[in-house]
Amino acid sequence: MANGGWFCCCKGCEVASFVAFGGGLNDITGWLIVSGNWEPGPFSELTTDGANAKIVCLTPTPSEAQVARVTLWDETDGGEYFLILNYNRDNGNYHYVKFTRSATNPVAESTMTLGKVVGGEDIPLKSEVILGLADGLSRTIYGCLAPNGLFYGAISGSVLSYVVTTTSVITDGMLAGFGMNADPPGVFTDFSLQKHASDDPNCPDCICACQGREWPETLKIYMQATGRCSDVLTEGELTWDRMSAWWKGSLTFCGNTWNFILACSAIAVGEVPRFRIAIEDLNGCCSGDDLNPCAWNSLDATCTPIYALFQVLVRGTWLSCACCPPTFPPADGYIDIWITE
Repeated sequence: MANGGWFCCCKGCEVASFVAFGGGLNDITGWLIVSGNWEPGPFSELTTDGANAKIVCLTPTPSEAQVARVTLWDETDGGEYFLILNYNRDNGNYHYVKFTRSATNPVAESTMTLGKVVGGEDIPLKSEVILGLADGLSRTIYGCLAPNGLFYGAISGSVLSYVVTTTSVITDGMLAGFGMNADPPGVFTDFSLQKHASDDPNCPDCICACQGREWPETLKIYMQATGRCSDVLTEGELTWDRMSAWWKGSLTFCGNTWNFILACSAIAVGEVPRFRIAIEDLNGCCSGDDLNPCAWNSLDATCTPIYALFQVLVRGTWLSCACCPPTFPPADGYIDIWITE
């Protein structure tokens, strides 16, 4: 625990935090300076010389899964600002969410990068250009790491900044913090570290949780037809799309392309799992359902493992579905769709 009222401990999901502008701070007990020079400011903020400076909170989460955020003030063109997750104090390995403010065109060329440092080696995992970065007095950096390695980062004050990838969690990395490499340096305030939904289902998840279990970045999808409909078993993938925040993917089935959209169905513990999938209908296999065209709820589903079964009913009077040639007398057919991890 730090002196000076830095931490509020420990209600609900929050493991540790400090709130700026509280006053009365006279040291940084409870923090580990990884690099650089750090000092408490007059309003309970943390300041540094900005030269590759990093600091982590010594209050751990229950596991390597973490949800964290920190507020940045006075960012500089060309500056790099980090949220540190999954920090292992024994070997110094960690994951990071890095916001790089472009030195030449901050609005259109600033980036978000997810990466890790292992054995002193910086390993970038995925980087995306931030769309529509807005200027302001401050912005918040967000990060989340799930037990299955799903890794998420974003910032406020932009049109689109989400970055998602999959990584290998660093064993015993239960600390978190922040840092910067900027001249002149910025100021950090309002740090918060929380448990992930996997440790407490009432706590936040990264992008979508099924009874506390994080959905992976990529899901498997399968199709097979029965009855008057027929084709061989086909399989493919649905991948999380940062523009829509949905899982998207395509399969070639019965000679047609099926474009799938799977929305997040956050499911709390005790709730019966139910998922919903939609198809961009280019093949005439679902246009006959006027009440609910080309979208279905799951017939069966589980969260551990993640699984959902959908069934497309093709009426005997629908003649435009290539999977289901007409019969006499007219007979119904079915197309089974299921997703797994």
